[in-house]
Amino acid sequence: MPSACGDGDGDLTLGEYFERVKAIHEVDEKRFAPVTDYFSTVGDPEAAVQDRIEALRNALDGYVAANRARADDYDRLDPPSQVEEQHNELVSSISAVADLFAGLSVRAEEVDSQSDLKELLAEFEKREFVEVLERPGRVCVALQTVADENNVKVDLACDA
Repeated sequence: MPSACGDGDGDLTLGEYFERVKAIHEVDEKRFAPVTDYFSTVGDPEAAVQDRIEALRNALDGYVAANRARADDYDRLDPPSQVEEQHNELVSSISAVADLFAGLSVRAEEVDSQSDLKELLAEFEKREFVEVLERPGRVCVALQTVADENNVKVDLACDA
């Protein structure tokens, strides 16, 4: 199966590549929707602490699985040479997000009180955390720029 680590001379044209990227993005919307619902409970001050803790664990596990599946989907593409560097950075940045959430997921297993929950949620505010989360969005913007410069009509709806 082709890999993002290929020689960059894949069979995909730039237009076909971006069509596949857009298709993966559409799958991601469905993949991440249930996880987002868990975060609503985590942030609900009216919810019981144990419900919030359980929702956080589910959200983190869901983010790990969704980001790993997302990285795998992109890694299966063999990008054209014009986007090989950005593509490989996209796979790397999404994998880094999955790893970040995996670490938090392990820590979440030890959370059993309001103070523990508050402490773990504080991680989401740290600069290092935010930087890892923002990387895929920045790469998306770089990919959108390549598409625009090559007159490929696609809206990647980047979150950067």
